[in-house]
Amino acid sequence: MRRRRFMTWILTMVMALAVFGVSASVVFGADLAGSGTEDNPYLITSAEDFASMQEGESGIGKYYQLDGDITISQPFSGDFQGIFDGDGHTVTLAIESAATYQGMFGSLKSGAVVTDVITDGSVVVTGGKSYTGAIAASANGFENGVTIEYCRNNASLSGYKAVGGIVGSATNGVTITECVNSGAITGENMQVGGIVGNAASGVTAITDCYNTGVITGFNQVGGIIGQATKSSAYDSMTNCYSTGTCSLTTTNTGVGSLAGNKSNNGTITNSYGLDTAAASLVGGATSVTGAAMKTADEMKAADFAAALGEAFAADSKAINSGYPILAWEDIDDSGAKATVAFDVTPEDAVIKVGKKAVTDGMIDLGAGSYQYTISCEGYKTVTGTFEVTEAQAENEDVIELDPISLPSL
Repeated sequence: MRRRRFMTWILTMVMALAVFGVSASVVFGADLAGSGTEDNPYLITSAEDFASMQEGESGIGKYYQLDGDITISQPFSGDFQGIFDGDGHTVTLAIESAATYQGMFGSLKSGAVVTDVITDGSVVVTGGKSYTGAIAASANGFENGVTIEYCRNNASLSGYKAVGGIVGSATNGVTITECVNSGAITGENMQVGGIVGNAASGVTAITDCYNTGVITGFNQVGGIIGQATKSSAYDSMTNCYSTGTCSLTTTNTGVGSLAGNKSNNGTITNSYGLDTAAASLVGGATSVTGAAMKTADEMKAADFAAALGEAFAADSKAINSGYPILAWEDIDDSGAKATVAFDVTPEDAVIKVGKKAVTDGMIDLGAGSYQYTISCEGYKTVTGTFEVTEAQAENEDVIELDPISLPSL
């Protein structure tokens, strides 16, 4: 009798989990290597590990790091509010669904940070369901913001509305920095973009990003943003470019090489669209302040990468068909390396070369041009560049940079 009651209780719990959309095989807070701190993050080695990360407010301030490539067939369940470091690894998306909020993360909320991850594979959403994004279907930064940085999407995505190569829908304070989309992005309806499908209420800041993927939809189709919708919002697009063809499946006019529609008070600064990608930079606009069309030859010229800013580099290794790449994409972890030494004051400053953290003031790098960022609470952030020559790498030289002192705020 006791055994029968126990089995009945187990069955009831499994059914309850199913009702609330939680897989019985997912154990939230399952044992993971690490302690969840910045210095000792929880290590993610499988889809099961990924699904077991803490959701909602219980996950605020928890650090997770990918320890290898993984494949997932469904998004992270619940709101993610922790810090997820892909450490340069790839998450292959093998998602086919007839539900809303599909991507690596279904929902990012206040305090969430996603950095240094590559997405590949495909997301196929049917049944007229909206909100599809490779990194996140939805990002809502209300209160403490959401940050997505140093990410690349190679996956193809198809959905209904609010479909974006990085984020489907961004609201209330979302910052997207140094991200790339090369995947084909398709929406049956509107708000389809290479980086963000719909930049809705609140502020969405897209900086130092580019798109090479083909973007297709019914209306409001853009290489960087599909649509910016809120009249009171002050969204920004800065130092961005797009070469991917943007097209409509109808005779609508909401298509642009940078944005399909811009109905808010946002700004576009130093951003460019390939002249053959779409007839206009912003759908329905005859002129756009802060943006310009460029030919392929102009975009492949070395001075164009320089004009985009220090986050970009010329495609000297032909990894992007000659178009500018982000400086972090040019870091070569193979072959001969020199050691670059930093002398920074204060000593507890955080040093990054591209997306890579510098440990104990030293980092090993192959030949190339690099950008560094140095930051510390209470001080102004300092950026700069340096170069490692072929000879320095081959000789495994130690390159001592000039001392750097951060100025106080």
